[in-house]
Amino acid sequence: MDDRAPESAEADEPAQPEAVGKDPAGEGTGSRRPVAVLAMVSVTLLVAAVVFGVLFARERSQRQRAERDLAAQTALAAQRATDLDAVRAQRAEIERKLATAEAQLLSPEAKAAINACVKSYAVLEKTIEDAGRTGYGSGSSVTVLPAGAAPGKLCTAAEPYLAKLA
Repeated sequence: MDDRAPESAEADEPAQPEAVGKDPAGEGTGSRRPVAVLAMVSVTLLVAAVVFGVLFARERSQRQRAERDLAAQTALAAQRATDLDAVRAQRAEIERKLATAEAQLLSPEAKAAINACVKSYAVLEKTIEDAGRTGYGSGSSVTVLPAGAAPGKLCTAAEPYLAKLA
């Protein structure tokens, strides 16, 4: 019959479409998707690693700063403890000196006894001096001791207090 028929049958048939999504190298888009996902995962992991690295570095830096601050505070506390010990030793020395000074202080009775002794000897010295100028035989009465005082007793009462001052 007609020799053209087989040709027309080929001509009537639509041409086979090329595979959709195939690149010229013969690979499909399905193989590109895992590569893109792998690239995104890699970028995400890289960003996460950088973020965690920065956070780690900051935390380590803060920890080192805190350790330095703690060491400085510990040294300051040790210095203050040493200073406090020195101040306590000074205080103990001052308290000892105060106790010694208080022990040497005289009571009102002691002051009165010493004053009486000194005054009696002052009166005695003046009387002797006056008698030396006017003469011993002038006939006037000489009072050396205050009224009611026994000779030698005024300074004997003051003697224990004077020993305390020496």
